[in-house]
Amino acid sequence: MNVIVLPGLDGTGDLLVPFANVSGARIVSYPPDRELTFDEYVALAAREVDRDTILVAESFSGPVAVRIAAGKEVRALVLVSSFVTPPLPRLLRALPLATLARIQAPDWLLSYWMLSPYATKESVRAFREAIGRVEPRVLASRMRIALSVDERETLKRITAPVLNLRGTRDRLVFTRPPAGELVRIEGPHALLYTQPLPAWNTIARRLAG
Repeated sequence: MNVIVLPGLDGTGDLLVPFANVSGARIVSYPPDRELTFDEYVALAAREVDRDTILVAESFSGPVAVRIAAGKEVRALVLVSSFVTPPLPRLLRALPLATLARIQAPDWLLSYWMLSPYATKESVRAFREAIGRVEPRVLASRMRIALSVDERETLKRITAPVLNLRGTRDRLVFTRPPAGELVRIEGPHALLYTQPLPAWNTIARRLAG
């Protein structure tokens, strides 16, 4: 069994280490200093995927994983706190995203969006450091992709089992979960960071047998 996990908006993979430690997953990271197109993210991640792969994708990487699983045979697809259509209104693309990406959210807001009620000083610092490793123009590029995607038709072509994991306190993604089984786990948007063991136990119980 080959478990591959794709990162959220930061793309570093640093925040997936707790999940990798309990699942044995291999983490795919995205370059922090280079803007990629959506198709380039797909091609980069697809290199690690084979027919025995349980492909786990967090947040931003959900649409990437959907495109991969529609084009390659995989064992299963797991979408964590993710989406296949924009999680926020498309009109936000008109905002100066590169400028906004340079603004540091206060700790309380970062905690509220991503970590609450499991936030600690250490976890907030870890998130800030991961985001800080990525150039603002790259973050802005990923935001534009997230605000533009529509992989609903692509999702229909997937023949592998699809599992959706959502935190009961996710305050960032409000779109309807994509097709497949939905399991809610107590936790925030950053489910694989704050609740890695419950998340992996759910995946293993349903897909890894």
